[in-house]
Amino acid sequence: MNYIVGDIGNTCTKISILNHKIKIKKSYNIDTIKLLKKKNADKFFKKILVKNTNRKIINSSNIPNIYKLIKKNLKK
Repeated sequence: MNYIVGDIGNTCTKISILNHKIKIKKSYNIDTIKLLKKKNADKFFKKILVKNTNRKIINSSNIPNIYKLIKKNLKK
């Protein structure tokens, strides 16, 4: 089982995939402003989402509109 943990900052958004032992398997970084474009957001989240991922995630954000975008993409 994999888990997703994210941190949305003013300049950079970082999302990591953790394994069942809570060790980082893979980390992804993207500029927060690039996530506002739908094309960039879709491409970014295709890399992250894997089949064996737990539906509960942890996310830290100080930018509400980016958080809503990420939440929408992860619900798909």
